[in-house]
Parts: sequence; structure tokens; C-alpha cells
Amino acid sequence: APACKMWRIRATIVTSGWNWDVNVLDFYDSEGMMINSSIASPLWSGSASDEEHDNIPGYEAHLALSRSIGEHAGFWGGRKDDDGELWIGASWDKSVNLSKIIVQTGNAENVVVECSNDGMVWLNLGDVDLLPDDNQIQEISVVSKVISAGGRKLLAFAPACKMW
Repeated sequence: APACKMWRIRATIVTSGWNWDVNVLDFYDSEGMMINSSIASPLWSGSASDEEHDNIPGYEAHLALSRSIGEHAGFWGGRKDDDGELWIGASWDKSVNLSKIIVQTGNAENVVVECSNDGMVWLNLGDVDLLPDDNQIQEISVVSKVISAGGRKLLAFAPACKMW
């Protein structure tokens, strides 16, 4: 996968049709180390905590990026952006090369992994199907070759997913 300053996952299919809840979102560098502690800022499409949405405290994007699996202190209550998209991610001060993303979510059936260096143009690295089970912990491997996972053929740079 390429090295980028910004990484995100974008839900393409959510069971609710209008929101996306993410409990945990962890990013791992090419050496397998979790790099959430070096995040410069979270990125998100919208949140139930944003003034233009529901303005309810406790659903900010940083909660998904700073929690441990199993911790129940809040989560990202995602809302769509002006283009009707649901996404959450992070930016770093320097480019990072990811090996995997771990996500704990309940209502997304498919996500696209994307990266950018300017926040305007996003490189689509492919999509992966997720289990829509509530609180399912899923690992998305970011690879740079054509692979197949779970009977699904994935494109070059496509993520593969495994469930815990």
C-alpha cells in the first residue's frame, strides 16, 4: 500500500442507510505497530455530536480512535457528509504506510479503504465486505497485490478482511 498522511474507511453499505456506529478504529504501520497514539487529528464525515447534526455529546470520532476493544466509554456516531458519504479516519504529520486496520462496528456491510495526502483527492485501495454483526471485531489487511479472501476476488491494493 502507498504511504499517505491521511487514511480512512468509508462505508458503502450500512444497514440503517443513514448512520454508522464505530466502536474502535485502530491503525497499524508496516511493522505491525499500532500508531493511533501518533495521530495528528481524527477525520470524519459527520457525527451525532456535531452541531449541524444532533449535537449530542459522547459520539465524537476521537472516541473510536482512542478506545480499547471492549471499553464502553462511547463511540463514533457517524453521520453523512454533504456528499452523502459516511467515513472515519485519521491524519498524521508525516506519511504512514499501513499494514492493517482493526475496526469494531455493527452496521456496515462493506467499506472502502482510502488514503490521501491533501484531503481532497482520495485513492481508493479497494473494498471489503464486513460482517454486520453488532460489535464484530474485524481486521482489514492492507496489501499491494491481487488476492482472494473468503471466496471474494479483490483488486490490486485491495484490503482483505478477517473476523475475530
